[in-house]
Amino acid sequence: MKKEVFKKYDIRGKWPNEINENFVKEFAGAFLRYLNREVFRQTQSKILISRDREEVSKKAYEILKKELVKLGGEVIDGREMMISAHNFVSGTQKTDGAVMVTASHLPKNYTGFKLSKNGTEPVKPEEILKFWGNKEIDSCHVYRQADSEYKKGDYLKEYIDFLVEGVKLKKEWRVAIDVAGGVAEKVFNEVLKKFKKIKVEKICFGKCEHGDGPLEKKNWKEIKKIVLKKKLDLGIMVDGDGDRIVFFDEEGKFIEPSSTLAVLASEMKLNGFVGNVNIGMAVREETNKFFETKTGHIYIREEMRKRGAEIGGEHSGHIYFKRNFYAEDPIYAFLKMLEILEKKGEKLSEAVLESDPYFKSGEINFKMTDKRFGEIKEEIKKQSKKPFDLAQGKILEIDGVKISGKDWWMSLRKSHTEDLVRLNVEAKEKKELEKIVKEVRKLIR
Repeated sequence: MKKEVFKKYDIRGKWPNEINENFVKEFAGAFLRYLNREVFRQTQSKILISRDREEVSKKAYEILKKELVKLGGEVIDGREMMISAHNFVSGTQKTDGAVMVTASHLPKNYTGFKLSKNGTEPVKPEEILKFWGNKEIDSCHVYRQADSEYKKGDYLKEYIDFLVEGVKLKKEWRVAIDVAGGVAEKVFNEVLKKFKKIKVEKICFGKCEHGDGPLEKKNWKEIKKIVLKKKLDLGIMVDGDGDRIVFFDEEGKFIEPSSTLAVLASEMKLNGFVGNVNIGMAVREETNKFFETKTGHIYIREEMRKRGAEIGGEHSGHIYFKRNFYAEDPIYAFLKMLEILEKKGEKLSEAVLESDPYFKSGEINFKMTDKRFGEIKEEIKKQSKKPFDLAQGKILEIDGVKISGKDWWMSLRKSHTEDLVRLNVEAKEKKELEKIVKEVRKLIR
């Protein structure tokens, strides 16, 4: 077992080099022991498992299902699900634990697990490690092999009804939807039956030639082309496991996720917003209460629960809602955006300009070692005290290093899922933004 696969907020690794049949079986035992200790079950642990569409995830999923049943777990066989539906079922069925088999946007030879307990409370992977292969605590689990089973869970209708509840659309919308060949396809197909006036140009419903990372420009070519050629109202792209969404306006222009969140926050008037360090200034201005935390669904959802916040988001395209057990719900965000634009009588580009006037660098990625990243962090902190573009900034170190000035901020943080360091800069003036990016690039090189 390689500890490197235990990331900050999920388990991810290559199949079969890092995650294989033996690893999955060991994980099943460790997770059951963890649930028995943490959830204090004295009967079978009820566990929802689901997966994305990748072939390696299907392999890991079948092994996991059989092993959980063998060890006495009561398994809800969710099969293919997007993460928002997975969390909905976990919450409504009040499961003891849940596992989504996915490696998100990583290459097709990767798989992994996203974990929760007590319905939808996220579990940090490091918490499972102490139960890994520890036979001394096997006795704490109540095995009931004779009664163990799995049952197929078909909760799509219930989730669709919940998803569209309260959404009212009257005008005709013409949109492009790219699901990147992922699990959101099934849900979108059912949702669109509820809204006959949403006319859709479908992209990657089924096989897909491009990758499923919605922030990667190389994956935008088709949707931008179709929005322009067909003169559509807007376009959206959802990633493979259905937990992120990005928007494109009527000109095919990519809308930064922070700008999307600014529009939603300004119009939905929800109480409290939790965001990661890269959330833009407009969101902070549009919400009555803003709470900042580390990047990652574990930290966002944990802080939302703590604060009772009704909405949360990350600059990477994750949008969380209290109504769905503090989980991501990209299709709900899409429907609410249409509802907002219809109410305002505006195009997406107009709503963005009105809600978010700031200039953004977008995510700029660098490859570097942990040691070099540490050196760069210290250098940036030193530079922030000198009389140049980063001068007089407030330093925050909850996730990498962030420096905030009066009308600008910059953040440099290490990705928890890839070997990359990510730079984001935002400023009221374009020249200021360009200067800050230039200065930080100088330090890094």
